[in-house]
Amino acid sequence: MRTLLFLLATASILFADSVTTNDGSILNGTLSNYSTDAVTIQTDFAGAVTIQRAAIKEIRSSEQRYYRLSSGNTLLGGLTISGDNKTIQTANGAMNVTNDTISATWGQGEDDPAVAVVKNAASHWTYEAAFDLAGKSGNTEKMAVGGRLAATLASPEEKLLLFISGKNAEENGELTEKEIKGGIDFERKTVKPFSWYTRVGMEHDEIEKLDMRTTAAAGLGMYLIEKEDHELRGRLGLQVTHESYETGTNETSPGIDVGLYQKLKLASYVFTTNVEYKPAFEDFSRYTVAHESHVGIPLAKNWAMRLGVTNDYNSQPAGGTEELDTGYFAHLVLKWQ
Repeated sequence: MRTLLFLLATASILFADSVTTNDGSILNGTLSNYSTDAVTIQTDFAGAVTIQRAAIKEIRSSEQRYYRLSSGNTLLGGLTISGDNKTIQTANGAMNVTNDTISATWGQGEDDPAVAVVKNAASHWTYEAAFDLAGKSGNTEKMAVGGRLAATLASPEEKLLLFISGKNAEENGELTEKEIKGGIDFERKTVKPFSWYTRVGMEHDEIEKLDMRTTAAAGLGMYLIEKEDHELRGRLGLQVTHESYETGTNETSPGIDVGLYQKLKLASYVFTTNVEYKPAFEDFSRYTVAHESHVGIPLAKNWAMRLGVTNDYNSQPAGGTEELDTGYFAHLVLKWQ
């Protein structure tokens, strides 16, 4: 008898909430959402289960939650619904709300859903700093430094990205890499799955003898996949590129702007790929391709390791330089808001 009482008491602790359906089935777990149409209960065996209100006979929740009523009152307590009778057990006693409607519910420490909607819709800044340092001594003297700073202002409809990055490398006293890049990218979503964008990018590369390459582009975007754990976006637009070299050569060429971006979350890892292809109108055999792929590996709160590869291809590079420039990096990344 004592054992039975102990088991019943233990079950009441483990399963604070229960939903009984009209056919007599009982689901134990934690009530996570309540509306006039359906109820969601988080179970151990099946995860979140949503049940239509018409199929529910009884609801019992001993967890202290906030319940907002259509009359405008908000009560904190445990909920019991049996048939048409609704009771909320508050600190001041049981309150019968049979003739009222529960319009929303949320747990202690959580935001009111109405407040959460406002917060999610508001734009907010996030920041990122990435840095890496590598060296070698002995038969070969090598030193490489790289980094990136970025700031993003985002809302559900708009996204503004500001960034600057650079890298410098020497081998046996000879400069092998020295470049700096920066840019602005703005996107606004329109009718799903479409968007429009505009961006400006700048680049300086001493190894390529490039004083400055400036690109301005604008066009349309399309989200082929838009999920919380997987995003795939394509872009197509027009762009103008101006290049000035140490040799005194200056070139301005309009062209097409093509881009593909993918972000995939697998467990705690984030895989990102971005490709930009820019051919010139007057000569499609003259084009540039910029590619970057990396994986983010979480280390601690706000900290991560980013391992990746970059490829910059110029079909008609300046004299004495190669068409393809490939780089590898391992960044220590700090993110904050």
